[in-house]
Amino acid sequence: MTVGTAEQASVEEAVIAYPAAFGPHVTRMLAAGSGPRHVVLLHGFGARADRWRAVMAGLAAAGFHALAPDLPGHGFAPKGPGLDYRTPAFADGVVDLLERIGPAAVVGTSLGGHVATWAALQRPDLVRAAVLVGATGVVPRRSSATSSAAADVSVDGVRRKLELLLHDHSRITDSWVAEEHLVNSSPGAAEALDAVRAYLQGPIAADLTGERYAALGIPTMIVWGAGDRWIPLEVGERIAALLPRAPFLVLADAGHAPYLERAETFTEEVARFLADPASQPAGRRVR
Repeated sequence: MTVGTAEQASVEEAVIAYPAAFGPHVTRMLAAGSGPRHVVLLHGFGARADRWRAVMAGLAAAGFHALAPDLPGHGFAPKGPGLDYRTPAFADGVVDLLERIGPAAVVGTSLGGHVATWAALQRPDLVRAAVLVGATGVVPRRSSATSSAAADVSVDGVRRKLELLLHDHSRITDSWVAEEHLVNSSPGAAEALDAVRAYLQGPIAADLTGERYAALGIPTMIVWGAGDRWIPLEVGERIAALLPRAPFLVLADAGHAPYLERAETFTEEVARFLADPASQPAGRRVR
């Protein structure tokens, strides 16, 4: 739904899906590639692992073993009342995964970036490197309407969310809107998404990871879409100030999902960084 027909067929062939343990839950795991160079990719609020399909195929082609779970309350993971939808609980699932596969790089977008940094705080020995993409929860930011937009799972609400997410609205198809609506209005999804929304609009402020994460010294790359209207570029600039040794890549013609809109460039840059983090120059670069 986000790539052309021929490319989509190639992506589907490269990526497999299966049930997998994730902390106390069983979730859907997407996987591509093989070998010891593991990369775990974490989606954001109201999304699911499928957002990473094109990137996963590219990372597999570059020799990495890419894994992307559906976080609880999202996609095909467990949903409904009674579960813990805060970042520390999501991070527990990530740590459980890392304990089973061994040290890995972690790539997280938006809320997934917060989860990545929290997992690193819990087990820095298991996080080889991190890529933070339009990340929230690292530095303070004003509450905005974007979290409420992600929790609106009506057909019109989903379309508005995708328009806020992307720079290029021509990528938004009726089939994508329909699928997003059906997944995010499945049994238990409304309660789960509302719980995450409430967390993002208040309690997350007590769970900021910035200075503690920076003190770990984990090789980190920051990536932002130049036209991000969900989490503005100035948030990325403040994260970069905490991590002065980090490469800070700004992708032109992209919004809050540069891994979708600039998938080829994003994958190329991330694969280069993960192959040898020390070789990548620090500081901001626009591409």
